[in-house]
Amino acid sequence: MHQPVDEGVRTFTGWLGTIARKPHMCPIRYLSWKAMPKELKEECWCLVEIESEKNKDLRSKQDDLHSAGSRIRGEGFGPSPSARSSKSTAFVDSQLQSSEARDNEVAQLKTSLATMEEKLACFDEMKESLT
Repeated sequence: MHQPVDEGVRTFTGWLGTIARKPHMCPIRYLSWKAMPKELKEECWCLVEIESEKNKDLRSKQDDLHSAGSRIRGEGFGPSPSARSSKSTAFVDSQLQSSEARDNEVAQLKTSLATMEEKLACFDEMKESLT
């Protein structure tokens, strides 16, 4: 139930695996999908939708729908999966890099906030001791 059954399943599940192995997209510290923050899930879903839209555009440009699935075997029209343009992967990689940079910036901001909170606590203690 709810299992993909199309010819492109292997490619799609492999691509999902690359997203899952990105530590800034799916951190290993979450033991279940339910525990993962909604923002990370939405970012992963956004990448899936982007790739799906690109594939939909490619399918709409195919002349012979009967041979559309047989391109995997080297038949039909259009580029084979191994000859796909690196532009689509470059776009996804740039999305992943930008999210990694954002994650790094968030980590730095959290560290700065923790430092400021410690200083504020020390300041409050000094203020209390003076009164």
